[in-house]
Amino acid sequence: MKNLRKYMAVVGCVAALSIVGCSQKEEIPEKKDEIVEEEQSVEETTPVPEEEIETTPVEEEQKKAVQVKYEHLYTDQSEEYGIITGVDENEETIWQFETAKNPAAQLDSVQEIGTREDKYYFESSEGIFAIRIADGSVVWKNTDGRGDHYCFDADGNLYMCGMLGPHFLAIDVNGNTLCKIDKLDERHYWPYDLQWEGEKVTMKFDGVPEGEKPGVVCEINLNDYSYQFLNGTSGMNQADINGAGTDTVTGEPVAEATDYNQLWTNFIKEKGYASYVGGWPVPARDYCILDIDQNGIPEMVLCSDVMGGGFVQCQLYSVNNGNIVMAAEFTTCYGFVYSPKYHALAYSDSRGSLGSSDIQYMQFDGSQFYKYMDLCEDVDMSTGNIIHTQNINGQSREIPEGEYRRILSESVQNPEFIPVN
Repeated sequence: MKNLRKYMAVVGCVAALSIVGCSQKEEIPEKKDEIVEEEQSVEETTPVPEEEIETTPVEEEQKKAVQVKYEHLYTDQSEEYGIITGVDENEETIWQFETAKNPAAQLDSVQEIGTREDKYYFESSEGIFAIRIADGSVVWKNTDGRGDHYCFDADGNLYMCGMLGPHFLAIDVNGNTLCKIDKLDERHYWPYDLQWEGEKVTMKFDGVPEGEKPGVVCEINLNDYSYQFLNGTSGMNQADINGAGTDTVTGEPVAEATDYNQLWTNFIKEKGYASYVGGWPVPARDYCILDIDQNGIPEMVLCSDVMGGGFVQCQLYSVNNGNIVMAAEFTTCYGFVYSPKYHALAYSDSRGSLGSSDIQYMQFDGSQFYKYMDLCEDVDMSTGNIIHTQNINGQSREIPEGEYRRILSESVQNPEFIPVN
């Protein structure tokens, strides 16, 4: 019995130890939870394959042109066209626009009008265009007419006049036609020098009826597009215009009109030029009468005999307050021609070498004889290519040979020379 109690005591101790051991094992799951959390945190930082990543693409900034360059070109078939290119600040091409090709004629079928704010304007046989400089997109196109001379007002409206018509065309900033006048007057033609002056625009006419001075001004009211021709006789003696009779402005009697041809004939006959040509190495040979500036009062050009190397001495005479004066003296190589289009004498004052020449266009404003334009042909010594350039009032640009030849030949007249003896 005593042994049985001992046995039961031993069993009780073992049971107690087992209970204690079990209570200690219950803490293990907490450790497992910590391990799970660590494993989860590791899984969360594992990189996702690239193909499974969703991203928002960053758009590359669109390049924009900041200026426009224009080229007037000719094909081998004498067709003309224009290439208009928008470039960025690094001179890189952003966009390009090529116009339709047309046979070269009296007037250019493609002309640039210019830049205003964020748009570039030009005209071609297809119409008048406004394109956005930044991307070359067409903002508007107008097909109601053409023009040779242009101006803008403060609101961006475009005004045009054309040598071959219409005489006047007004287009608003959206390309809509505000007014179109095919002919302002049957007696006046060849408009030019269009100017915006507040609530009106003015233009001049080179073609005028007999008795009016070329350059007569027409004024157009922009409020209602009514117009009037102003007195085109400004700067001229009324007697020269009206002849003997009554001055149409003052109503007073005027002297008989001046016969300029007779005036110059008498000047030559009486050798009124003798004192001016005393230093010439050769005698005076002939003369011609030309209204260089087209103001209604003709000038006279006196020429010497041909000197060595084909050079000719020339003197320009004009009428100033009824008196004949020697206005300018110049030297040409093989003479000169007259350009009514540019109101200029065209000549070279030097002997050009093979593939090289320089033609000067000299204008006369009644007192000053000055250079308006140069047409040059030169050889590029590095390549052997012939380069043609046009220089107008100090602004030079390279031009195609076809354009060079056209300018040389257009509207050029050979004056009628009369022997001095």
